[in-house]
Amino acid sequence: MKHLFESYKLSDDEKKRIDEFLSLSSIHQSNTPESRQMAFGFLAARKFSVAQALELYHNYQSMLFREDFCGVIDPFEEEVRRELLSGKFVILVS
Repeated sequence: MKHLFESYKLSDDEKKRIDEFLSLSSIHQSNTPESRQMAFGFLAARKFSVAQALELYHNYQSMLFREDFCGVIDPFEEEVRRELLSGKFVILVS
């Protein structure tokens, strides 16, 4: 299944906004497809307003830091596995 970013035809203005977002954000690898896809997600969520997308991105980063999400969650780790099997979570397939 293709990601929305791959099937969406970007206008020149939207491409410029992605570049602007990447230059102003703390995304380190700004030339990778993954970073451009992430930038697209934040910008699309805020109707391509760079200022609002940056605010959303910084709030997202703050939440990750505050909740101590410092890396990839291992679903086979015993505590994580127990929580997942408890049925409290909904897992969205992308």
